[in-house]
Amino acid sequence: MLLILEHNHLSLNNNNTGTINAGPNPFNDNINVNYIAESAGNIEVSLYDMTGKLIKQKQAEVEKGANTIYMNENQNLRAGMYLMGITQGDKKTPLIKLMKTS
Repeated sequence: MLLILEHNHLSLNNNNTGTINAGPNPFNDNINVNYIAESAGNIEVSLYDMTGKLIKQKQAEVEKGANTIYMNENQNLRAGMYLMGITQGDKKTPLIKLMKTS
């Protein structure tokens, strides 16, 4: 597993689940989630607080390869740290950390 912080984006590369990165990091209202899918299909993007409580979830359909999912309307979230992950079928990406600014 490889964790990379580059250009204010946090990336996690795990050969078993594809690649997820999200930014800007820190974010204010909008998050751009970039996901390289191993296959086409439906995914769930989940945002958790640091206690593991599910805060927000979005479903999307992706193609094999590079995809961008937009998670907007985050202005009601409190400032602080969050965790994000993607589920596709029975595979889950490791969670990445994101910081919300006020």
